[in-house]
Amino acid sequence: SDVIPQIIFLIPKSLFIFGIVLYLNAKMAVFSLALMPFLYLMPYFFTRKLKKVIKIWVENAQHIFEKAQEMFSHIQVIKVFGREKRQTRDYIAKVIRNTRLNLSNIKLELMGSFTSDAAHRVILGLIIGYGSYQVLKGKMTLGTLGAIALYLNQLSGLQHTLAYSLQQISIGFISCERLNTILDAQVDLKENKLTRDSPFLENTLEFRNVTFGY
Repeated sequence: SDVIPQIIFLIPKSLFIFGIVLYLNAKMAVFSLALMPFLYLMPYFFTRKLKKVIKIWVENAQHIFEKAQEMFSHIQVIKVFGREKRQTRDYIAKVIRNTRLNLSNIKLELMGSFTSDAAHRVILGLIIGYGSYQVLKGKMTLGTLGAIALYLNQLSGLQHTLAYSLQQISIGFISCERLNTILDAQVDLKENKLTRDSPFLENTLEFRNVTFGY
């Protein structure tokens, strides 16, 4: 995945742009830094919602594959007892439920994107408003405000991208957790009473009284 390299690229670039803003006007830089955490509130909120939905979606998808495998492996029994329609209805019901979960996931992603963009615009507007107040007080020139606005717009966009990348990593951990659960599952093997130890010695294979022919 390109998410981690992208984060490594975004962090130093964000620090560099913030350093420029700090050089142009320290008060604007501090005010921007104070508002920056609010850019991560919406992604954090919707990430928690998405993780719950996606976790259920992954589990349901697994049940769909298990159901399909069970149907194909027992197809003769299903046909003998005439349970084709019932098995088909159960399978379709699981697919429909999974589709609904996927639609819920898409809705949450769209809502998260919209609210994050709105927060980005509101915070940038507050910063520009504070900068305009500084201009009216004669503590900053209009040209400096314009330059800071351009840099802050870039910085805000980088933070938006960084928040989205962190969201993707958090969601990606769901599949990793599911895989770890499968790999760490304890298998309860019960040996048959007639089971005997292998007569073969280590790294040794011996055939006795074996014949072969056409």
